[in-house]
Amino acid sequence: MRYDWPGNVRQLVSVIERLAITGRDRVATAEDLPAEMRTQPNLSFRPKRDRRRTVADDLYKRLTEEHESFWSGAYAPYMNREFTRGTLREVVRRGLEASRGNYRIVARLFGIEPRGYKRFLSFLRKQECQLPFKEFRQ
Repeated sequence: MRYDWPGNVRQLVSVIERLAITGRDRVATAEDLPAEMRTQPNLSFRPKRDRRRTVADDLYKRLTEEHESFWSGAYAPYMNREFTRGTLREVVRRGLEASRGNYRIVARLFGIEPRGYKRFLSFLRKQECQLPFKEFRQ
């Protein structure tokens, strides 16, 4: 309740949906919130505004908050060399952090239909962007 929400309602809805997908229990706790939203007693964290936005920031936002499909928002531009493998790996890393290492949840966050899950993993493997999920499990 002490967090000063900097975004719009759609972004708030996206965070709530992410909690519903990645939550461990039926009731969300402060530990389930993204790191920048968690607060400690007598501290008030605000999102960092001094860090410059990167291509990975924009791409992750389009996939998770604006609900653009991975296939149109990431796959096609990547294949057209509009961004690098490093950018794609960073987006996948963020997805794994949000999902606690669950690629099925990452696929859902990125707007991939269940029937496209194997294609998604195959693409990541071929492009050397499939990261080890175990390091994101808590």
